[in-house]
Amino acid sequence: MGYAIEEHENYIFCYKGETLGQYGVGFLINKKHKNNIVSFSAFSERVALLKIKCNNQLLSIIQVYAPTEKATDEEINSFYTTLQIAHSHTGESVFLIGDFNAKVGQLKTEDSENLLWENSVTEIEMKEEKN
Repeated sequence: MGYAIEEHENYIFCYKGETLGQYGVGFLINKKHKNNIVSFSAFSERVALLKIKCNNQLLSIIQVYAPTEKATDEEINSFYTTLQIAHSHTGESVFLIGDFNAKVGQLKTEDSENLLWENSVTEIEMKEEKN
């Protein structure tokens, strides 16, 4: 664990991960693209940046592992601050990929009260009813 760039027979593995069994981000790159790699930067166990040349263009790929809803406000704020820092090191072509820990499926009643969009729609409907 830790921070490493490992060269294997068929691929290059660039990663950052310090908490065994939790967190960690990285890239597995086919070795034929080795000479196209410009840089790998690990900003945290949750945010990493790979810069690679592709067809004479520099691509910046940000890999993330977002905190879940059970994370503390401090962890969530730290993640977004780190993501902004990583983004400030990119060029024009940016790909943001990874595990965003998004919820899918139908909303539970208690979840809908916490959604800005849901509350905004309710407020708009209430205003329309008054008019």
